[in-house]
Amino acid sequence: MAEPERVRAQGFAQIEQKVEDGLRSIAVPMLNARGRVVAALDAGWRLPARPKPCNRCICHR
Repeated sequence: MAEPERVRAQGFAQIEQKVEDGLRSIAVPMLNARGRVVAALDAGWRLPARPKPCNRCICHR
């Protein structure tokens, strides 16, 4: 399924680290009383930095 069709079907769009490392964004359409898109609302935020592996414990190997 192409991206525009998938966004339309799920009712929102999201991107994760495609535009910039550590950035997540979601957008939703704003509808009027007739159900027509009249605007969009977008929110973006930075993801927490991932710690670098310490190579001392088994969890990072």
